[in-house]
Amino acid sequence: MEIFLSILKIIGIVLLCILAFLLLVLLLIVLVPYRYKVYGEKKEGISAYAKVTWLLHFVVVLLTYDSGGINLKLKILGICFFDKKKRAEKAKLKEEKRRLKEKKRAEAEAKRKKKKKPAAEEEAETVFDKTREEDTDTVSEEKDTVTDTDKDEEAGGGSAEKEPSGKEKRKKKKKPFLEWAEEIFDKTEDLLDKLPDMIEEGGEALFEKLEAIKQKITDIFEKIEYYHRLLTSEGAEWVYEYVKKHVIAILKAVRPTRFDAMVNIADDDPAAVAKVYEYEVYALPLIELIRGKRGKVIINAYQDDKYFDFDATLKGRVLLLPIGIHGLAIILNKKVKAFIKRLKREEEGEEKKKNG
Repeated sequence: MEIFLSILKIIGIVLLCILAFLLLVLLLIVLVPYRYKVYGEKKEGISAYAKVTWLLHFVVVLLTYDSGGINLKLKILGICFFDKKKRAEKAKLKEEKRRLKEKKRAEAEAKRKKKKKPAAEEEAETVFDKTREEDTDTVSEEKDTVTDTDKDEEAGGGSAEKEPSGKEKRKKKKKPFLEWAEEIFDKTEDLLDKLPDMIEEGGEALFEKLEAIKQKITDIFEKIEYYHRLLTSEGAEWVYEYVKKHVIAILKAVRPTRFDAMVNIADDDPAAVAKVYEYEVYALPLIELIRGKRGKVIINAYQDDKYFDFDATLKGRVLLLPIGIHGLAIILNKKVKAFIKRLKREEEGEEKKKNG
């Protein structure tokens, strides 16, 4: 009995250790932030990379882009577990090896078949080739003789025939023109016959298009009225404000913490250079929002030959815990659920009205 209890005790301790380990991993996934860094530059060409790290670079996901294309890497504890470029290269090498093997196999098969052929067959093939060559020679000679005789006959016959007179030549020249004129007359007559129907069809098509445009405009106005009625209905304002508050909290958990950028623009037109600084003034509120506390955004504009280059770095972190909390707060709220159900009911009613 004591042995049985001690075995159960060991199994219980092992299970508790596994549960504790799983709980620790879950807490680390939820509480430890995922840091991201995005870098891009344009000098001679465009190159960029995006890196996501977790738990002091325990897991690293790296996405790069350059003239060679896009590559994706996954590293765990510094060991590369996935590399898209290397995998593609390996697949290419395997394919090349397979093709070489198939080629060698085909060559070996051809050699084996050649060796198996008996001497009698080879002699028969040589005799057949010789007879075929002789036949072709005789055929070519006969063709030459036939062509020579044909030429002589044509020369003799041509001299015997009378040349056409001037009137006959004029008649021959006029005939194609008359046929062409008759064809044009027939075509114009057919066109004039079909013209009323074509005008009627074209008018109908134009009328249909105008009707379709009119219907689209009415549909747009109906949708605007429908959504205005929904958003101004009872309880809609509260739901809107509630969802807005939680969405802002989710965005705060993913927004960048620092943005550094250096932009150089040159143009030979002074007005264009002045416009760059004008646009910078308009974009200052957005730049202040993105760059964070320690970030720097420098825009330089020069009057010179046209060129444009930049390098920019964006850093931030993602926290799963606030994203999960605020996401669940939206999904599980009873008033939000009731509002979504009401929206679905009204949409189904609108569709039934249209179909009916």
